[in-house]
Amino acid sequence: CQKSLNDYLDAKRNAFPRFFFISDDELLSILGSHECTCVQEHMIKMFDNISKLRFGTGSSSNIANGMISSEG
Repeated sequence: CQKSLNDYLDAKRNAFPRFFFISDDELLSILGSHECTCVQEHMIKMFDNISKLRFGTGSSSNIANGMISSEG
């Protein structure tokens, strides 16, 4: 079971290499959530100096339309 989980996480990391910068538990929390905003708390680990994403409103609320620097 653990090997299958590791293979699954490795496949996701190979598809999006920035996932290598976060732990297995953090990656599972992202992949297991239906809310696209759950990635916010992990942005600083995956992207240098990016603290969060800006999401659209209304029907485009699941679309990231901007990145916000941790410097402001």
